[in-house]
Amino acid sequence: MSKSLLVCAALICASVHASAARADEADLKPTIHCMIVGFSMLQMQDADQKRNGLVVAMYFFGKLDGLAPNADLQNLFATESAALAPESLKTEAARCGRELMQRGAVMQQVGKNLEAKPAGEADAAPTPAVDPPK
Repeated sequence: MSKSLLVCAALICASVHASAARADEADLKPTIHCMIVGFSMLQMQDADQKRNGLVVAMYFFGKLDGLAPNADLQNLFATESAALAPESLKTEAARCGRELMQRGAVMQQVGKNLEAKPAGEADAAPTPAVDPPK
């Protein structure tokens, strides 16, 4: 294989990888926004709001870590924090709250299902779960 062909192949691979990374970062924005919502709640005076902010931040950090464990969090937070308008924060907070409540309902249902079964008994067919948020 010629040296120029190898260089071209390397450049193509690098550009495809860079495009994929940008697309992945775009997919992470909603989750990053929810973490920003949680962090903003941690700054509030009300103890309940702070506690809820911690739950929001930790849930969405776990989600982000599962989606992109090697993401450049510092850069993503800096970029998205600067881009997220204060009026958008309320809209994002509502969206994030809905997602968190949906996932919490799934966890509660799993707990109820486990409590209803005698120890060691397995389901013949798993109980359908609520569809994850998109």
